[in-house]
Amino acid sequence: FLEEQGCRVNYLPVNSDGIVDPERLTDYLTPRTALVSVSMVDGESGAINPVEEIAEICRRYEVPFHTDATQAMGRIPVDLQRLQADFLTFSSETLHAPVGTGGLFLREGTELLPLIPGGRMKAEALRGGPLNIPGIVGLGKAMEIAADALGFEVEDMRDLRDKLEEALRGLPGVEILVPWALRTPNTVLAAFRGVESESMLYELNREGVAAYSATVHPFGEWRERPLTDILGLDPVLRHSTVGFALNRNTTEAEINHTIEAIKKSLEYLRSFSTLDEDTKEQA
Repeated sequence: FLEEQGCRVNYLPVNSDGIVDPERLTDYLTPRTALVSVSMVDGESGAINPVEEIAEICRRYEVPFHTDATQAMGRIPVDLQRLQADFLTFSSETLHAPVGTGGLFLREGTELLPLIPGGRMKAEALRGGPLNIPGIVGLGKAMEIAADALGFEVEDMRDLRDKLEEALRGLPGVEILVPWALRTPNTVLAAFRGVESESMLYELNREGVAAYSATVHPFGEWRERPLTDILGLDPVLRHSTVGFALNRNTTEAEINHTIEAIKKSLEYLRSFSTLDEDTKEQA
């Protein structure tokens, strides 16, 4: 969008875990830099970016800093005082809040022009039109519930995530991606050697399991540079990557069903796919 408006956009490099390298940030900062924007958490791998360190660099260079905390909300603590971001945004999807709601945090003294002007009330200064009162109340309650669940329920979610990963590690030709990165407790990203991710998604869907691909955009469009390319994966694995996202309502029975569905789908797809010899022997 910004490039279409004539802005110059630089994309920050990441390391082998898909995490932004703060030490490289200064290479891209100039007196004309208007904004640095980094997601707090990568939505596909669950890797947590060092946004506090990035925010500190931006303050030192007097460049406004924005972070999208959507994938962090309800999964890891978000401390605005420590973060010191100028702008923080999030949407409702990870909080089980009403669809179409979200939040915007502005550091005191930060100015922002509205995309939809109109309205005389202070609350309408950033978006013209009446307020969505039910959505606001619902989002507030969802945030309250999520904050209360950050302790024991998140740990339960982490245990279930680890159980799924352990089961996948025991399957032939399956590789867990970014295993050593600091990640949110709900995400598993795995490569299934010899199986196209789209075929795997189709078979899992038939078994009642919802998953996603790190190669294809959620709306079905191919990304210009998918995460699988950014991570520098073996070309054989780049189109074999599937992700699984848990939430605080996920049960152990659902994880057990997912494990069996993965095994069944792998066995079926590999029965007629062209595999490398090592994977054939293991399978």
